[in-house]
Amino acid sequence: MSDSRTNPGSRGKRRRRAARLSGSRESERVRRLIAAEQAANLAGASASRWRAQLTAATDSAVSDPTLDEFLDGVLVTVRDLLEADTVSFLAANESRDELVTRTSVGLSSRVVEVSMPVGAGMAGSVAAGRQPVVIDDLSKVELASPTLRALGIRSVVAVPVLTGDELLGVLHAGSYERAFFSETDAATLTLVADRISTAMDRVRLFESERDARLRAETLAGLIANLQNVTVALSGQLSDEEITEIVSIEASRALAGSAPEVPPGCALWLARGDSLVLFGPARASRTALEFQTMEIEADLPACEAFRTREAIWIRSKADLRARYPASSTVTPQHDRLAILPLVVHGDSIGLLSFGFAGEGDFEVHERAYLVAVTEQAAQAFDRARLRRNERQAAERNRLLASISGALGESLDYTETLDKVVRLLVPQVVDLAVVHVMDSSGRLVREALAHRDPELDSVIRESVPERGHPSVVAALERAAAEGEARYFADFASLVASDAPAELFSDVAELLAPLGLGAAMLVPLVEGARRMGALFVAQLAGGRDLDEATRHLLADVAGRSAVAIGNARLHWELRESQRSERFLLDVATAIAGAGGYQATLDRLATTAVPTLGDLCLIDVIEEERLARRVAHHADPTMRRYVDRLRDYPPDLEGEHPSALVIRDGRTLWSPQMPKDFLRSTTRGDEHLDIVSELDFSSYIAVPLAVGGTVLGSLTLVASASRRQFDLSDVRLAERLASQVAAVVEKARRYEIEHDISHVLQQSLLPSDLPELEGVHLAVRYLPGTDDAEVGGDFYDAMALPDGSLFLVIGDVAGHDHHSAAMMGLLRSAVRTLAAQGGDPRSVVKALREDWELFGFEKISTAMFSRLDPRTGAIAIASAGHPPPLVVSGKEAHYLPVPVTPPLGAPAPGARDWRGRLSKEILLFYTDGLVDDRHGYLADRMDELVLLAAGHTGDSETLCDRIVEEIGTDRSDDIALLAVSRSGPEVAG
Repeated sequence: MSDSRTNPGSRGKRRRRAARLSGSRESERVRRLIAAEQAANLAGASASRWRAQLTAATDSAVSDPTLDEFLDGVLVTVRDLLEADTVSFLAANESRDELVTRTSVGLSSRVVEVSMPVGAGMAGSVAAGRQPVVIDDLSKVELASPTLRALGIRSVVAVPVLTGDELLGVLHAGSYERAFFSETDAATLTLVADRISTAMDRVRLFESERDARLRAETLAGLIANLQNVTVALSGQLSDEEITEIVSIEASRALAGSAPEVPPGCALWLARGDSLVLFGPARASRTALEFQTMEIEADLPACEAFRTREAIWIRSKADLRARYPASSTVTPQHDRLAILPLVVHGDSIGLLSFGFAGEGDFEVHERAYLVAVTEQAAQAFDRARLRRNERQAAERNRLLASISGALGESLDYTETLDKVVRLLVPQVVDLAVVHVMDSSGRLVREALAHRDPELDSVIRESVPERGHPSVVAALERAAAEGEARYFADFASLVASDAPAELFSDVAELLAPLGLGAAMLVPLVEGARRMGALFVAQLAGGRDLDEATRHLLADVAGRSAVAIGNARLHWELRESQRSERFLLDVATAIAGAGGYQATLDRLATTAVPTLGDLCLIDVIEEERLARRVAHHADPTMRRYVDRLRDYPPDLEGEHPSALVIRDGRTLWSPQMPKDFLRSTTRGDEHLDIVSELDFSSYIAVPLAVGGTVLGSLTLVASASRRQFDLSDVRLAERLASQVAAVVEKARRYEIEHDISHVLQQSLLPSDLPELEGVHLAVRYLPGTDDAEVGGDFYDAMALPDGSLFLVIGDVAGHDHHSAAMMGLLRSAVRTLAAQGGDPRSVVKALREDWELFGFEKISTAMFSRLDPRTGAIAIASAGHPPPLVVSGKEAHYLPVPVTPPLGAPAPGARDWRGRLSKEILLFYTDGLVDDRHGYLADRMDELVLLAAGHTGDSETLCDRIVEEIGTDRSDDIALLAVSRSGPEVAG
């Protein structure tokens, strides 16, 4: 284009135009119209030729520059027709709110492209008003762009280019002369604009057809590609193969125009609370920055996974604005499509696609990627199902092998060893089984590591009972009864604080390089058998959910096998124990006394339980060797000499240790150092050496909480090694021996003191008061106890009244008997001080501990005025007294409070008057029943007493006769009656 201001022909053009203006205006107007029509026809013909060229050309030749060439030709024709200096076409944008210079003639090539809003300036006003405009002096008009004025343009004619009501742009011509254009020029320009709009309509129609054809071809390609994907994913593929197919096919289908940045595809799969990049070796640089993502993180991938909705990122700026957490990484691609893999409504992972070039994803692109992702999700699900089926088959085969191993033998140590060797290395890298022994301690029964050298290291460095810190975690799992999973061994170590407890464990097991770990309790029903510990090597396999289920199943079957083995062992031992205990019972039944019984028990114990039996009993604060019996008579001379070496109660002999600790000791071995430490000098050691001790069991002889001595069984010539079954049987024997010892001791003690105590329990005589008759009976129980806790007393007080008490101290031993005497003395003291029954009860409650009473006691207290018959009665947990009058009998409603020695407030009393009736006090042995029918026995007593017509003596006799000689408890009776006249008091 050339600048008309420097064109030498411009002056001639102005002279010619001036000459025309001086001619006939009418002829000029006609000429102009004809010329305009010719110009319009020329423009139309040019447009037709251009259209024909477009139709005949190939698709690759159809482009915007072709349209610009057409417009350039039209503008040149218009400039020549109007003899204008410049002609320009400003095209409207898609939203029709802005004009942009599309092409022009007559303007300098240095002029940049001009854009202006519709409604602003000269061209914008024409576009907004949709009417031609002729401006004679451009300097008087507000311009949106000063370009035309800066170029020296003085006058302008402009017309809108419309197709129907749609604005296509503005066509305008300019001149360096003021008032150069007329309305005729505007009409001419309008005709040309109509032709341009027609041509542009045709262009747009062609472009629409072309775009539709291209979209159809693109969609056909995507559909064909999707079919290829469907076919490719229909086979039995691994996760790696699925990812490879999706990546290659999606890149091929949506390849952009930037081959230096090819499309990228990455896969993440859910693992617990995280998304883990699948196949990082082939992932893009950007994907490697996010190998592991927490599902709750504020990242597009995590949001897509949580919401199960696709996320479309149109640019890097869009990514940073929407997800600030991703700003630390510069994406390799401009556009991102992140789509969740959804199976049965649940997200299992996600696919990410990256493309070069910013912009929105087309509808067909989104639909294609969604379809590919759905196909991939189904393929992953099918792969998972095949994996599960394969794993289930392998698991079933493994479980069958484990079940077979567990059923081969009742020796669970042997079978558990087979189990761990089936688990390692097929399922885990390390497996250890701990089983609880009879004392509740965990003992390692089986261990296997995939590395034989490390297997040996563990066995040598960690004792069978386990490191205390490890055992603590195992015991916790066994006690809780629930499996515990740890993503890494370090978290297992840290789980059972305090940390210092496990620091040594971490150091001990660090060379093993353990990763994921799991503790599984061995539980059968409600019985805790032990715990299974398994682990994988760090950086290796994980303990996924299927593996955890498998391990729980193995633990359950192992627990059942251990339980069955123990039941079989217990049944066998039970039969052995029954035979042995029958022999023991026979020995006890046939013995004639204390020492003879112990001797016969020792004879029964050997050789069934050992070769030598020793019974040591505490007598006068030292140990006396009551029995030393060997199964081999030839060893008699050595055994007899052992009687001269009873253990020292403060020494280290097993007999002394079990007496002090109250717990059984046993060992399958007795090394020389042990024998030396438990003997008293060389002579004693020589005797033991001649007897050739090899194994021992020492059991305390205990009754209740009291240890009376010890039973020691020793293996010598038989060289047997005692096991748990021997220990249990020895403990059963020890309980029988302890019972014999306790009975003998109790008999001796009670035989010496019972008669003395008996005399102090009951009053030697009863007070004699005028008008009052007392009758008492004391009937000891017919069971083994010689001294009971029942007592009674009657005392005449200085004021002439009679104080009566009857009670029962808990227990049947000399301690209870001694307390009777003390309690009776305390009651006499309190009564003598003028106390009534209620105050006596109150005082006893308050001073019970002061008196030194350690047992509780029931008691009934009464105070009778012989002159008036007035009587007051207070009860401390004792049965109510019975009133017998003629042929009637009933219980007095005496308020009952808790027994003496039990926490309680004071006491309440009953007050009344005794006339001719008999008042019977008794202890609970009279109405107590072994079957618990107290109410029935009390009713029977009422019926028995109601038929009585005699005095208190005959009433007591009648009751004693009815009771008979078979009594399980002591019984005390105290009957009181008045024969004097009633006196008001």
